[in-house]
Amino acid sequence: MAMGCKRCVGEHRDGEACSVAARPPVSGDSLEGQRHGPLLLKRRLEVGAVASVYLAEYVPTGHRFCVKVLHADLAARPAVRARFIAEALAQRNVVHRHVARVLDVRPGPQGLPCVLQEAPEGESLSAMPLPLSPAEVGEVLEQALAGLEAAHARGLVHGDLTLDSMFVTRDAKGERRVRVRDFGAGAVREAALSQEERAQGVTVGSPTFMAPEQCVGMNRSPRADVHAMGVAGYLLVTGRLPFGLGRSAQVTLFPPHAINASVPPALSTVLMRALAAKPEERFDSAWAFRVALAEALGLKAPVRNASADVPEDVSDVEGGATAKEAAGEHDAADDFDIVEDVPEWGMAATSVEDAALRAADGARSGAGAMRAEVAAFWASAVALLGDAEPLDVAARAAVNPTSTLGAAAIPFMTLAPSLEPVSIPSPPPIPLVDVVHDAAPIPLVNPVPPLEASAPRTDAPADLRVRLGLTPGEVLQPVCVSDVAPEGLFAECQGSLPPLAARLTVEVSFRGETALGACDVVRHVTFDEARTWNVPAGVFVHFSDEFPALGRLLSRALMEDAEPAPDAELARMLSRAEAVARDPYTLLGAKHDADFGDIHRRAQAALRRLVAFQHRPLPTGQRQSLDALRVRVLAAQRMLGDPLSRVGYDATRGNLGGLARCVAAGVPEPTMEALRSAFLAARPEVEKKARALFTQGHALEVQRAVPAALERYAEALKLDPLNTSWLKHYQALLRRVPVGSGAGAGAQAPGAMA
Repeated sequence: MAMGCKRCVGEHRDGEACSVAARPPVSGDSLEGQRHGPLLLKRRLEVGAVASVYLAEYVPTGHRFCVKVLHADLAARPAVRARFIAEALAQRNVVHRHVARVLDVRPGPQGLPCVLQEAPEGESLSAMPLPLSPAEVGEVLEQALAGLEAAHARGLVHGDLTLDSMFVTRDAKGERRVRVRDFGAGAVREAALSQEERAQGVTVGSPTFMAPEQCVGMNRSPRADVHAMGVAGYLLVTGRLPFGLGRSAQVTLFPPHAINASVPPALSTVLMRALAAKPEERFDSAWAFRVALAEALGLKAPVRNASADVPEDVSDVEGGATAKEAAGEHDAADDFDIVEDVPEWGMAATSVEDAALRAADGARSGAGAMRAEVAAFWASAVALLGDAEPLDVAARAAVNPTSTLGAAAIPFMTLAPSLEPVSIPSPPPIPLVDVVHDAAPIPLVNPVPPLEASAPRTDAPADLRVRLGLTPGEVLQPVCVSDVAPEGLFAECQGSLPPLAARLTVEVSFRGETALGACDVVRHVTFDEARTWNVPAGVFVHFSDEFPALGRLLSRALMEDAEPAPDAELARMLSRAEAVARDPYTLLGAKHDADFGDIHRRAQAALRRLVAFQHRPLPTGQRQSLDALRVRVLAAQRMLGDPLSRVGYDATRGNLGGLARCVAAGVPEPTMEALRSAFLAARPEVEKKARALFTQGHALEVQRAVPAALERYAEALKLDPLNTSWLKHYQALLRRVPVGSGAGAGAQAPGAMA
């Protein structure tokens, strides 16, 4: 049996995934590497018709988010911009385990509208091999329909539901969880239609999933989403689209059990009703669809509860645990303590949404009023996270924890090409670690955890007073603070923590001077973390760049506050570390051909040494340098502790011993070849020169001049280091040479802490 594919408009055998890659990025500038306040836009995940989606990270804690950025050409059109904002604000009000969370909408890089969302995990349903079993389809549809039910209860209709709109993750228990995303994307595309397109009756949506009433331009309704879910269920259980490339009178709709004999006839009946051409003949709601689905598959009837249209309970239970935690459930997004804003803030958002909607429908009030309302919105929706100075290449490498086959993750794709082999010096050792004790090898499966957040530890300057509105719109109240910096501080909280990404009012006073402004919540110290660290619970806040007086006042407070004298031992260590900051091997005191277990042992020993300094009284500058060194050690561990990351770094350094370790660790041959192609593409003239040197080496080897042959092979590999066949031959010949003969000198650099 074959299946119709909506991606390549072809057919596949059962169980085969579509081989067509995702849509290539459109032309235009990428925002990768730019900052959205403290968030770093690390990688563009996808490019859609209305927006690009980026993976973003808050580097100090490793927390990841997803940022959707409206395309610049659409952002320049007020109606489209306003509709994008309004749809995002509407989805923000839906908090449900089966709906992708929208946390906030604010201006971002270049002033473009940005939607902050939870980080995507898992894969979309469109990437899964089809067909699925009836039981799996029932599980997927039940969860997706529960999400739609919650959205419909808030008055939000998807209108462009496809398999790409649903992605599958695994929760902490390993159970499958389906989440629906991209609400409002169709409405934004509709707003982007020109007058000519509207006059011609152009409709927006996916023809293979659209309900008949949508195709003739009628407004979206919950029953249109029911129809799209019927199409999704049909495709999932049969591997075929019910109407091919679109509904027409000539298409005969066969019930699913006639195509796939394993489908129960009762399930076919449910899906056929959802696919009815007339809206009144379909299920009248997602809830009714869920009930019929459970009855058809003999499952327990779904329970309709208040969570369908009410935010999940985020109140504290028994000393800080949420209601979900008390029930034994865990959501990956709960690790960020992301909750919906309190009612006062929500009502303010609703009024802004109304203004945006009126702006989008601004035909009545005219273009001038429309622009005024949009301007009023942006005046109230101040930036979530202010602009920051971009990181330089070295700093970006120091905080990059990824090891994927993307340009941002391959060191030699971002460094300037070098045609000459880079020698590896032998600098003096750094006393980060006195003794590295032997221990069991550390497994290489997910070897390095995310960057861990540290507890608040630095006392605030004397005479510094801070008042904070812990809930948006709340009266300012005095708070105890610590970890004060010009960019922000840590504020203790006695009750519930304000939501992540919430904009709060802050007042800072120091020795007769007062500054008032706003700040954003960028991290929580939860009650569980507070008990573990023996510190108060609270929030780290980042000051908005719109209020520079806050930073100036805190800079003054930090300068005038008496600081301890610099620690001499730490100063020596920081000085030596700075001298070799560009060589992660020397930073860890590891040989350049060290195995992965040794890399991790040395990194962990170095981190333990740094922790000892954190408990000493240190001036602010030294403490910041200590934190920066900790980040560099973690970055070195990530770079050298993962074969894919290490192979790129060692290739640029001509470190043949390290490359041999990566090959032995099992880096796949296709991956090595892809990396080699990228490496040589940046150095087009070296391949011919390398081949000539290797040929000379082979001739010398035939003549039994092994030391000279090894020298030629090493020179060739410095130019073409990712040629695995050459590297394996060189290493095999090197092992045959007696130790101390001098052959192959320089192939492996001595360790800094040997």
